[in-house]
Amino acid sequence: APTLDRVVVGAGLCGLSYAWRSVRAGASTRVLEASPRVGGVLRTEQRGPWRIEWAAAAFPSTSEKLLELHAELPNAPAIRRPDRSTNAQFLWTRHGLERLPRTPPAFFASGVRRRFGRGVAEGFLRPFTLGIYGTRPEDLGAADAFPTLPELERAHGGVFRGFLKKKQAGSPGQPRTRREVWVFEEGMEAFPKAIAAALGPEVVRTSTPASDVCPAADSVEVRTGDGARVRAREVVLATTAPEQARLVASICPEASALPIAVSSMSATVTSPL
Repeated sequence: APTLDRVVVGAGLCGLSYAWRSVRAGASTRVLEASPRVGGVLRTEQRGPWRIEWAAAAFPSTSEKLLELHAELPNAPAIRRPDRSTNAQFLWTRHGLERLPRTPPAFFASGVRRRFGRGVAEGFLRPFTLGIYGTRPEDLGAADAFPTLPELERAHGGVFRGFLKKKQAGSPGQPRTRREVWVFEEGMEAFPKAIAAALGPEVVRTSTPASDVCPAADSVEVRTGDGARVRAREVVLATTAPEQARLVASICPEASALPIAVSSMSATVTSPL
């Protein structure tokens, strides 16, 4: 078999996105996925009147790279934009549902103002980090998890002062872009499915687990579970940390120890259809 330019191990959103860019650049590419389905952690199920998202349930309207890729797909999944009248966020607390203030005036008029110090960290930052990263804010560095916050603090002497300055600045003569939360009409799994369909079965091979990665004379060889061997000039591992550690163990035992230290959690979101 000819040596490919690239082999991507893992058909989650990252692996498929990389493969799409690779193919668009004219590189011969193959994606190997152990599961019979694509999407990785992005999985959508419908049970009666409920839709269950086993990972991300939406994406921000400011996701430029995602939207660029979406625009390139021949049969891109439909995007649903929420009605502006329903653009509200709530937290479930010991006091019941509390609406999150979306503007500085609303913030200072709310009860959150009285709990600004420790209360904000526990009442706002903790739910955000649990929902996005699956861990507690004290286990994350603020600069890594929410880089905008320390940046505003440094530039303007305070987070809310920075938000006000940023809102007032904008771009002269240009309307401000309103950040919204968008969803795919058929669920988040529809996006990786559309990428895989556009790449085609010759590129994306499901039910084909990678069993080993080893160097060859002028390339890298990926061995699959059925005994086949795929050679490529580059191999991209877009899998879970433990799987990456297993695949590189024979090449570099020292490097295989690094991904094992990465902890991860799953998140499930349920919403009415």
